[in-house]
Amino acid sequence: MLNICDQSVSSRMIHVRRGLYKGLNLLTQRLVVGFVVINLIVAAGIIGLKSRSSKGKPHETVLITGGLGFIGSHVVDQLLSKGYRVIIYDDQSTGNNFNVKAQNYRGDVSEVNDFEQLDNHTVDYIVHLAAAISVSESMQNPEKYERINVAGSKTVLDWAIKHRVKRVVAASSAAVYGPPEELPLKELSPLSPISPYAQSKLDMEHLCDKYQREYAIDCISLRFFNVYGPRQNPKSEYSGVVSKFIDSVYNRKNITIFGDGKNTRDFIYVKDVARAIITAMKEGFGFKVYNVGTQVATSMNELAVQIIKKAEAPVGIVYYPPREGDIRYSLADTTKINTELRWKPKTSLEEGLSETLKWYEETTVDASKKSKATTGTETPKKSTRM
Repeated sequence: MLNICDQSVSSRMIHVRRGLYKGLNLLTQRLVVGFVVINLIVAAGIIGLKSRSSKGKPHETVLITGGLGFIGSHVVDQLLSKGYRVIIYDDQSTGNNFNVKAQNYRGDVSEVNDFEQLDNHTVDYIVHLAAAISVSESMQNPEKYERINVAGSKTVLDWAIKHRVKRVVAASSAAVYGPPEELPLKELSPLSPISPYAQSKLDMEHLCDKYQREYAIDCISLRFFNVYGPRQNPKSEYSGVVSKFIDSVYNRKNITIFGDGKNTRDFIYVKDVARAIITAMKEGFGFKVYNVGTQVATSMNELAVQIIKKAEAPVGIVYYPPREGDIRYSLADTTKINTELRWKPKTSLEEGLSETLKWYEETTVDASKKSKATTGTETPKKSTRM
């Protein structure tokens, strides 16, 4: 009788154990499936985050002063392509490169009341490019450069503090170095501005430093060397030497060089400059100053010859006395921005000139031909390749 009971108990225990094993197996399977699902969800989230980060943060807003200008319009294009919301603030006195995907406001950076139209916007970053930029004009009208470049920058910084902007990136200039004591020029090289324009840019840097120390706002100053590329208006008195040379060759006029042509510059392509600005906007902190150039020196003579050859133009070079306020040699040392912000230019001078010549031909030469054809003023002639 005892044996029968023992067998019955043993049988039930076996069934219980089997049930427990099955339950444990089922629980283990469910846990494994759950773990796999969780990992898939996490992986998908990471991929999604990477995808979104590669396009920028759509909820972040960038205010660009001077956003209709030569450099500013390229910054606008690149920011929009990365998913940022862009607000352009420009007095529309020289720039006309409108982008329908950005919000546009007309205003003067030196007028405090003009900024009130922006008060309803939440802005994460400011790219401050609005400025008066002619060395020769600054010699004749220094008050204008004090008002726009210095007082105007203070207005921008005051607005940034009031509205809790994360970071300001401001355009400075290699002109702050003046005649160099050594080349290439490092950020710690002696500063000796020789024009009111250059002095106004140095004063702006001092403002950035002051506001960072007093209000703890990140303010990055970028010292641009000679920027060139598409959208630089050759007819403007503020235009750079590359666009003026190109305009001369396409109009079959001799290239004008002030001085003996042995003076050198560091020419940097505008799209590389736009990348530097956005990199500083995302990666910069505190008050920092960076050179933005290529570390390659090119003489005016070399530049003129390259453009004439590329355009295949039957023109020469004429020389005039040097202009007051122009420095003879300039060359950037970009080690600091290469190291700290991991930025380097991607475009050689040869590539940049080709792109600029192509843009000029498509927008200026072709537009001129269409205008003449429409008005009937174009005289039939043999086509000459330039």
